[in-house]
Amino acid sequence: RGWGIIPVHARGKRPLYNDWPKLNIGLGDLARYFDGGTNIGVVLGDVSGGLVDVDLDCPEAVDLASDLLPPTRSFGRPGSRRSHWLYQARGARTEKFSQALGGSRSQMLVELRANKTSEQCEGLQTVFPGSVHESGERIDWEPPPEAIVTVVKPEELRGRVARLAAAALLWRSGWPRDKALAFAREPFAEQVRSVAAAVYGRLARWLGFPQRTTVPMGQP
Repeated sequence: RGWGIIPVHARGKRPLYNDWPKLNIGLGDLARYFDGGTNIGVVLGDVSGGLVDVDLDCPEAVDLASDLLPPTRSFGRPGSRRSHWLYQARGARTEKFSQALGGSRSQMLVELRANKTSEQCEGLQTVFPGSVHESGERIDWEPPPEAIVTVVKPEELRGRVARLAAAALLWRSGWPRDKALAFAREPFAEQVRSVAAAVYGRLARWLGFPQRTTVPMGQP
């Protein structure tokens, strides 16, 4: 497939080697780097042909993904089915979409995992099927087996992921699922003027809405 692979600690996410971005493992090296208990990490970004992992970190995002993301190859585990959606999007940049929980706390909703920056083609890595999650659940491909990794333009993929994150955030904030989904399909700032400031601020940043302005004290 042209994807870079690296060994990861058994039932974990951390690579076995600190210099993993420099590894170049070929077929003849497999016995040296992998054994029956080693997890399989795949390097993301342009070094792996533009491979992108859209990592769905909350149940709402998993539920809404098939309505808002292009169909593609996916994988997961029994406790979190179809939680990773794969795309080929050269030039895509890693971006995290989270919900503020108060103070410095936040809850990750969706993460677009690819190149670290638009200029730096060295990507992150994700633990792939053939591995075992820290919970003990096996990570496997989702059907259908003939599904392919969809090629998509990076700006289109980023827009789709932002809308998915927006819908998940609104649903988690008390909106009905159908209303949150309708907004994600046709987002307008006027539809969300009444949401909490923290929610609106994130939607504005993700979707390019104007930020709210405050009126100085004593002025109408």
